[in-house]
Amino acid sequence: MRTTRICGRPVSPFLTIFRIYWYKNRPTPDCDSGLSVYLSKRPPYLKMRFQGPDSCRSWAAACLAGLTQIPVLFSLKTMGVTFVGLLSEWQFSRHEASWPLTLLTASSQICGPALQLLQRVIPVSALLPLSCLASSISLMLSYFAKNLTHISIVLAFHGFCLAAIYVFSTLLLMQHFKKRRTAANAVTSTISTGATIFAPNAMQALITSYGVRNALLITGVFGLGAVPFSLGLRTPRWYSPQCETSGRVNRNLSTEVEAGDIMDAEKERFASDEISSPRSRRSMTASSTRQHPYMLTPRFIVHVISVTITYNVMNLFLLLAYDHALNIGIPESSALYVLPTYCCGDLLARFVSGIAIDANLISWQSALAFSYTVEAICLVFLVTNSLSVVFIVLSFVVGCTCGAKVTLVPVQLVNDFGLNHLVPTTGVALFVCGCVTIARPWLVGYFGDVQRSYNGLFLLVAFCCALCSSYWMSRVTRLARTNFSRQSTVAQNDSQAQNA
Repeated sequence: MRTTRICGRPVSPFLTIFRIYWYKNRPTPDCDSGLSVYLSKRPPYLKMRFQGPDSCRSWAAACLAGLTQIPVLFSLKTMGVTFVGLLSEWQFSRHEASWPLTLLTASSQICGPALQLLQRVIPVSALLPLSCLASSISLMLSYFAKNLTHISIVLAFHGFCLAAIYVFSTLLLMQHFKKRRTAANAVTSTISTGATIFAPNAMQALITSYGVRNALLITGVFGLGAVPFSLGLRTPRWYSPQCETSGRVNRNLSTEVEAGDIMDAEKERFASDEISSPRSRRSMTASSTRQHPYMLTPRFIVHVISVTITYNVMNLFLLLAYDHALNIGIPESSALYVLPTYCCGDLLARFVSGIAIDANLISWQSALAFSYTVEAICLVFLVTNSLSVVFIVLSFVVGCTCGAKVTLVPVQLVNDFGLNHLVPTTGVALFVCGCVTIARPWLVGYFGDVQRSYNGLFLLVAFCCALCSSYWMSRVTRLARTNFSRQSTVAQNDSQAQNA
C-alpha cells in the first residue's frame, strides 16, 4: 500500500485509519467505558501534567537540583576526614587545623547577604552554573597552597560558592512547585545525600594515597560534573513573583498555624511585598527597614537562632565525629563507618520527612520539635558511651535528625515569610550562623587540645538543641489548641443551626 504524505511527512494509511477509528469511538466524560473508568482511577502521579506547577518538568527540575547540590554535600561530609588529614600530614594542632574548615562553612554563611545583591544584577539561572564552576576551580587552586593561610583563603572562597549553589538551586527549585515543595525539597536532598553516602570513605582513600592537596584537586575536577546539571535549571515561564507574595508551603497546614500570629505576620509583611518593576526595587532598596520589617519580628529572630543551631550542630558533628571516635578508643576500621552511617540516616530522613509532611501525616513544626528533642538525647548518650556499635547507631540517629531539620530550613522560611523573601531570609540567617561559626576553632582547640575530650562541647550543643525543642514544642501546642478551639466552634455552630 502506498504511503501518503501530509505536510511533507510520510504517514502510513494504517495509522490514519486507526486515528479515525479512535476519534469516532473515543471515550467521553459521560461514557462508562472501561477506558474512562481506568483513566478516572489512575493514581495521582499518572495524572500529572507535563508543564506548569507540580508537573513532570517540575520533578525533573528537582532531580537536576539534587545533582547540582552534590558538591555541596560532598564538601560538608568530608570535613571530618580532611580535618584528621591536616592533623596528621601537616602536623597542625586541632585549633589550627580547624581554621580552614571553619572558614569554609563560615564564609558560606557570612557571605549570604551578598547573594541577594548578585541576584539583583545577574539572573539566578546564570549565577548557578557560574557558582558551580567557581566552586570547582577554588578546590583545584588548593593544590598550590603551601601553608595554613593559603589553604584557608582558598577554602573560604570555596565555601562562598557552595552557599551560592545551595541558595540559587533551592530558589529555582521552589519556583517550579506550589503544593509539593516539601516533597520536592526532600527528593532533591535525597539525591544529593544518596550520592555522597560514601564520600568520607572516598576522601579518606584519596588522602591516604595522594595527600590532602592532591585529594582536593581531584575533588575539584569531579565537581565540574555539576555544571551541566546546573545549566538545566531555569525559571519556569509560568512563574510569576506576584503570585508568591503570600506564598506558603502546605497551605492546608500553614493556614491552621496560630491564627493570631499569622495575622500579625501578614500585617508586618504587607508593607514588604515585593514589586516586580525595577523602579520600585530601586526605591525600596533605599530604605531597608521598610523593605524588610519582618526581620525585626521576634518570630524571625527565633527562626535565625533555630537555623543557626541546625547548621552548627550538623557541621560540628561532621567535623569532630571521626576524631572523637578515635579519641575514645574506637578502632580506625570501625570509626570509618561513623560518617557513612550518619549519611545513611541523613538520606533516609530527608526523603521520609518531606513525603510525610506533604501527606499530612505530621506538621513541619512537629517534625522540627521531634528532631531537636531526639538529637539532644543522642548527643548526651554520645558522651556517656564508648562502644563502637552504640556510637554508630547514635551517629545514624543524629544523621536522621540533621537530615530532617536541614530539609525543613527553606520550608520553614517560605512558610512563615513567603517565597519572595527566601533569598534575604536565608542570607540573614546564614550570616548570623557564620558569625557564630567563627568561634568554633577556639572551642575545638579548648576541648580538643586542652581538655583532650569533646564531651563538654557535645553537651553544650545538646543544651542548645533542648532550647530549640522547647520553642517548637510550644508552637505545636499552640497549633493544637487553635485547631481544637476551631473545631469546637464549628461543632457548636452546627448544633445551634440544627436546634434552630
